[in-house]
Amino acid sequence: MIDKNILTTKKTIEHLSALCRDQSVPCWALAFEITNAYKTINAASFSTLFDLCSYGGQGGNPTLYEAGKLTALQLDSDLSAHHLNNDYHNADHLKQVLINTFVISQLSDRKGIQPPPLDLLIAAMIHDVNHDGSTNTVNGKHIPFRLEDKSMAYARPLFKAAWVDDQTIRDIQTMLRWTDLAGRAEDMVKAYPEGLRPDVAEKAKMLGDADLLPAIGLTGPQACKENEKLGLEWDKPLSTRNFRSFVKGVAGNGFQSQGAKYFNPNIERVVAYMDSLSHKKHAVGIAPSP
Repeated sequence: MIDKNILTTKKTIEHLSALCRDQSVPCWALAFEITNAYKTINAASFSTLFDLCSYGGQGGNPTLYEAGKLTALQLDSDLSAHHLNNDYHNADHLKQVLINTFVISQLSDRKGIQPPPLDLLIAAMIHDVNHDGSTNTVNGKHIPFRLEDKSMAYARPLFKAAWVDDQTIRDIQTMLRWTDLAGRAEDMVKAYPEGLRPDVAEKAKMLGDADLLPAIGLTGPQACKENEKLGLEWDKPLSTRNFRSFVKGVAGNGFQSQGAKYFNPNIERVVAYMDSLSHKKHAVGIAPSP
């Protein structure tokens, strides 16, 4: 007998996929459906989500599919025990970014023929797995990719156990590092002076956009929730007052990946909502990066 939760999750992902293929669906409507889907996928296991998002590995790399399954099983075991008790960077965040990545990938292929890249889905699952609730600035000093490389250190043994080749492991690490918003512009150039392969660059942008999507590209209430959760994690209130400048800093020209650009019209709606809140209450600090 198939678990009822698995069936519900399957229907949710199939619904999102169908909406992505329907070019008549406006971005605000899809954004609303994604926020509703979070309620379902947060209750699902990583194993279920990875299998459904990857179409059961159909047409993909068998080695990467096995690595993804192994990683998902490890996440299911670890996160239920002692990992990620953060208010923001927790298991729910990883699952949401996984679903966001799936959606963005589907939007880049509106016919929905090709399954999402397995290495990208794996990167989404682990991108904040060893997050300690702080930032990449320690004692006033910025340490490039500190948290992103911690996530890679968690997953690397699992990749090795699944016999993932070294180049693919390096590609996944590159995708993870792209989510370091504070150091992306300068530190990525220093780390990769030769530049990124076009396919890796696009997948890195997709992951970065998936990470940002709930905070700036879905709905105002969702952005407010993200803001409040990160404030709790950092133990200080965060402001809606400077949200517009935050968005300009991280997505001044909108989202970067082809699929995520679909949500660009939503950004101004979210910013306007946060602006309206700043007139209703007083807060201190600045809007954070996810």
